Amino acid sequence: MAEEYGVTVDSIESAAKNKNVSYARSMAMTLANDLIPNLSFKDIGTAFNKGHTYVYEAIKRTRERICDDRYEQSAIYERLIHSLKNN
Repeated sequence: MAEEYGVTVDSIESAAKNKNVSYARSMAMTLANDLIPNLSFKDIGTAFNKGHTYVYEAIKRTRERICDDRYEQSAIYERLIHSLKNN
């Protein structure tokens, strides 16, 4: 996951706001939401040191990027889903 965006796991868990870190964090939250359906936004937020509202908005933005695909997020999402399901 972190490698896909050229960031570290520590930076994803940090409060960093640069574009790559923010995209990676949002994608990780979206993947957690999709792959572990019993996790609440609060649970995901706790894992990333964020509030549930932040998680909701991050997932919403990521889904919009995946649909819009201007940022090639759809291909990244599919690659990551495939990789996580096969491990």
